[in-house]
Amino acid sequence: MTPEGWQARKIGTFAERLRRVNADGRDLEPLSITKDRGVVLQSEKYNKRIATDSRKYVIAEDGDFAFDPMSLYYGAIGHVRGVGRGLVSPDYVVFRVDGTVDQAFLHALLRYPEMHKVYEALSETGNMFGKRRRLYWSVFEEIELRLPPLPEQRKIAAILSSVDDAIEATQRVIDQLQVVKKAMMAELLSRGLPGRHKKFKMTKIGEVPEGWDVVPLGDIAAIGNGATPSKQQPEYWDNGTVPWLPTGKVNDRVISCADAWVTEKALAECSIRLLPVGTLLVAMIGQGKTRGKVAYLDIEATINQNFAYIRPGESLSSWFLFSYLDHHYERLRSDGRGSNQDALNCGLIKRWKVPLPPLEEQKDIATSMRSLDDREVAEIREQVGLRAFKSAIMSVLLTGEVRVKPDKGAA
Repeated sequence: MTPEGWQARKIGTFAERLRRVNADGRDLEPLSITKDRGVVLQSEKYNKRIATDSRKYVIAEDGDFAFDPMSLYYGAIGHVRGVGRGLVSPDYVVFRVDGTVDQAFLHALLRYPEMHKVYEALSETGNMFGKRRRLYWSVFEEIELRLPPLPEQRKIAAILSSVDDAIEATQRVIDQLQVVKKAMMAELLSRGLPGRHKKFKMTKIGEVPEGWDVVPLGDIAAIGNGATPSKQQPEYWDNGTVPWLPTGKVNDRVISCADAWVTEKALAECSIRLLPVGTLLVAMIGQGKTRGKVAYLDIEATINQNFAYIRPGESLSSWFLFSYLDHHYERLRSDGRGSNQDALNCGLIKRWKVPLPPLEEQKDIATSMRSLDDREVAEIREQVGLRAFKSAIMSVLLTGEVRVKPDKGAA
């Protein structure tokens, strides 16, 4: 049902496809179309330029729209802004809209998640796995959209833009906190607290204060494998009370919630360890960059067999060790390379050399690191809330469920 005052219009009535091939080979920046960010510089997505023969590419200018026909139903569509002129793959579609539609409003509408279902329903062919299906321009231009009057479009776009500005501002704070934290970790975890140490020594893990020890982790912490209770008795899993964590949860860094649950009875009968708060988890295998990731338990939980657990002894601060292992993630992850499955194991983890400052200094360093982590988590939660708010207002503004009044004098 079309809201009062809105029009149902096919995209082709206000949009025109552009086929400006870069035949003379002008040296323009290649662009990529992403599902998360829309149109971006190719160098931002891949950290390098991968376009080959630019003479086959299509020119896209600020104000144009572009989409990837084979990834449109994932959300690969966007508005070209801030690049002047760029190049897109000849497999992509570039189009321009007339003045009857606000570009910012249309960008929000075309990237609205509910539109993904429309694109998917209209996409054709694909491979044996149902992927790489294509939505042709001839079909795309027939899609019917419900559009408010132009002044209302502009008002809706301004509201959504203000939320985007807040999200971007939060991201800038997060980015800066991460830069500060990385530099601070590098200093504290190798040089100690500022002004406390005058003499340093070279060790197998690099230079550390003279008063610090460097020891194998297995000498100062209990290390072992997780386990998975049997699912042959489903009553052990239904309505359980104890968190059981899959390996992917290490990406949360600090774990305070769980995806699955088991009962106390399953724990007793399977002899699975219930790990206390402050235990560290290491993913021994995992897709992408999961292997070697470390997480800190803020809850009591059980873990599956693809985790190793580390329970620091009395001479070791959990958060100090977590900060150290998290900071050296890439080096620790590389220990798993060379085996058939690129897996870590408890033997390797026990042999990891770690610094061991006096316990009080560990706690002071940990306090400094946790304060930065807490600030970063607060900003991330703020951003998550803003994204949820944006999703909620998009669902009512882009459908006309809630109407807005244009600013006075808006045309």
